[in-house]
Amino acid sequence: MLKTIKQWGVNPDRTNELLQIETTLPALGENQVLVKVNAVSLNYRDLLEINNFDPKKTPKSYALASDMAGEIIEIGANISQFTVGDKVINSFFSEWINGHFHGKLDHIIETFGSSKLSGVLSEYLILSENHLVKAPKNLNDIESSTLACAAVTAWQALIEIGHLKAGETVVIQGTGGVATFALQFALAHGANCIVLSRDEHKLQKLSHLGAFHAINTTITPDWHNEVSKITHEYGAEHILELISGENLNKSLSAISFHGKIYIIGVLSSFETQINIQPMLFKRPQLHGIGVGSKQVLQDVVKAIELLNIKPVIDRIYSFDEIPEAFKHLKKGALGKIVIDFNQ
Repeated sequence: MLKTIKQWGVNPDRTNELLQIETTLPALGENQVLVKVNAVSLNYRDLLEINNFDPKKTPKSYALASDMAGEIIEIGANISQFTVGDKVINSFFSEWINGHFHGKLDHIIETFGSSKLSGVLSEYLILSENHLVKAPKNLNDIESSTLACAAVTAWQALIEIGHLKAGETVVIQGTGGVATFALQFALAHGANCIVLSRDEHKLQKLSHLGAFHAINTTITPDWHNEVSKITHEYGAEHILELISGENLNKSLSAISFHGKIYIIGVLSSFETQINIQPMLFKRPQLHGIGVGSKQVLQDVVKAIELLNIKPVIDRIYSFDEIPEAFKHLKKGALGKIVIDFNQ
């Protein structure tokens, strides 16, 4: 077995500085597999982990990131679900297998790349087979690495909780990984999609993907009024709230009667004053979305294979270019940013 591997974490001596380190792999357990990582995709939450990094509360051999695709190169004696050579992706949570999460609050934050569980930005990983799902047959490693967080979040909101129906209107805020997957899933279900962004070039790209309407929020900051016009004053049945803060009030204005708002991102602020009137008048449902279970990831894999959905990838970086990749992530991407370990 390999002994020494490279991975990327946070420099414990310098705030917000990334550091490539070498660490030693532990022995492979009977219920574990050894995975050669071929690709890792980045998520906005990785930036939050860097900003909130505390070396006193973080494992010594700590790696960033939560989403990888790779190949099993060795298995423990008791492994039954996988074999050597299987292409796999990991689930976002270590213990949320299916259903609604009812565990202890400490378990909710046991996600890969968090302060309690080292991440996947590592050349090799030793994982429990319960952490893994076979990758979609129609995607390569670069594409498969984008699913664990962004695709599952979009599916959890619109399909698992939202029960999206053909003909309903979906408002999608932003152009990142969750937004692009939401657009593709919604279109596949026959929804009328409205996308929002400050970037005209990105809006054009999403229009080419199939969005029916694109609103430039720099030109039209009161986008909720435009949604009202587009829907003939009916409002949107589904809104992916990826900004939060004061923007949530605009979502409440744009939502239909009994519509669903999925609170996913916090680009603005965790705190705001909410206008209660549309809450009382329209009786919308507000759902906080914290990714989803392993079962949802398996459903996503099936859907992606059946519909032949291809993830939107902005740019691919090499393993040694990870600091540049995080700078790109901070600026904002169209779809996903991926690290190719084989470049």
